[in-house]
This record gives sequence, C-alpha cells and structure tokens, in this order.
Amino acid sequence: MTKWALTESDDAVVLAPRGIAPHWDLAVERSLPCPTRCSRRHVARQIRQDLWRAMQVMRGFVPIVSVSWADQSAEIRAGGRFLCGAAPPNAFETIASVLDNEDNRRRWLAHATRQKP
Repeated sequence: MTKWALTESDDAVVLAPRGIAPHWDLAVERSLPCPTRCSRRHVARQIRQDLWRAMQVMRGFVPIVSVSWADQSAEIRAGGRFLCGAAPPNAFETIASVLDNEDNRRRWLAHATRQKP
C-alpha cells in the first residue's frame, strides 16, 4: 500500500508518494472554477485517486498532483513520474481526459466544498 505525502505551502498543495521525490516526467495543467475557496487538499486527493485508476495499467507510473489558487479557480497540475522508462504515447491524453471529465470535476468540487479549506 502506497503512503502519500501532502506538502502544503501558501502557494500550493502537492500530493506525491512518500519517499519518492516529486519529479514531473509528464504534467497536464488545467483550471477548475471554484467560486468559494474549496479545500486544495481534498481536490488533490480526489484527482490523485482518479488519476491512479486511469493510469494503473501504465507500468511504473507514480502520480503527483499540485493544486494552487488563482482568482476564482483552483489551478491544477497533474501527472507524475515513470519509474520504468519513458511515458507511453497515450499518457498525456489519458491524464487530460481525467482532468477534462465534467463528472469528475463536479464530484471533486462537491467533495472539496463540503470540507474545510
């Protein structure tokens, strides 16, 4: 079972596996409209779970998620490392599809706004 480290600063929350330095071999960035400051921690955890599910067939993938604030939105950077060579050709599209999925986005916001920021 993987243990996760959550690093929080004034600028961003970064969620990555404990003991593995956050190194981005691949990243996709998106903005998530969030009119009230929802919990960055909870958004990051929800995205990490969905990213893990989508990418688990890609051998050696280690997900990393960063969430920061900008105006009325959460700025997301999702991706990670590939411990077993280069990223497969469809990795970028798979990550983008997780971040662009409207059902995912609604669920992330619903979960994060029920929590304390």
